[in-house]
Amino acid sequence: AQLNGKRLFIKHCGQCHVTLSPDIRAENSLRGVFDRMPQTENYFINFILNSDSVKKSGDGYSNKINDEYNVDYEHKFKNILSTKDIKDIAEYIKL
Repeated sequence: AQLNGKRLFIKHCGQCHVTLSPDIRAENSLRGVFDRMPQTENYFINFILNSDSVKKSGDGYSNKINDEYNVDYEHKFKNILSTKDIKDIAEYIKL
């Protein structure tokens, strides 16, 4: 799962979730994300599948990210990543 997660992270997440330091893995820019976001696996899955619908629902966490980083980000992987793929990415990020 972790090797698949790494491959998927590099392919689908690495362009935006980067770090400026060559000594730090890009996914470390997400360190602690599971401590900050609402504590359900389904939340993370829904957030990755279509963050726009999560934001439009009035979700406080996703809208806080927009405000905090002054960026209108979108995760729209509904027809690209499976639930298993997203779980594999989550396992990889947690390393």
